[in-house]
Amino acid sequence: RQAAANPAIQQVKAYIQENHGSLKVFCFCIALALLTTSVLSLVSIFKVAFQPFHYLFSVYNVIFALAIAIMDGKPEWYRRCGDLQRKVFSAAPILASHLGRACFYLYVGSINLVMLPDNRLWKLIYIVIGCSLCVAGGIMIA
Repeated sequence: RQAAANPAIQQVKAYIQENHGSLKVFCFCIALALLTTSVLSLVSIFKVAFQPFHYLFSVYNVIFALAIAIMDGKPEWYRRCGDLQRKVFSAAPILASHLGRACFYLYVGSINLVMLPDNRLWKLIYIVIGCSLCVAGGIMIA
């Protein structure tokens, strides 16, 4: 049974590696959603005083979202901005590989699934973002 599944798995892996453009667009859109929600949660001044841990979590999410957007955006966009994409990949070369990037997506997705806010709407938004990043990471590992 495993021998029959192996060619199918290999075909899926080959398809993902050949057509990773749609996955990059998906991850770029997730990064924009994470960036937007994180910036909106930073706007709340009351979080600094009453929920400093969640405020710090939002700061990290902004950094992670910017990193994902830079990694998955078109290289031409970032050449005009001091070649940011190349700088990110040279500062963290592990993120230039599929496996390294997949692990990064799994990490960011999992912390967004663990550190959920109290508000139901925000909780749902972070669950969707976290699951999306974990799925993207899983697809890249497959």
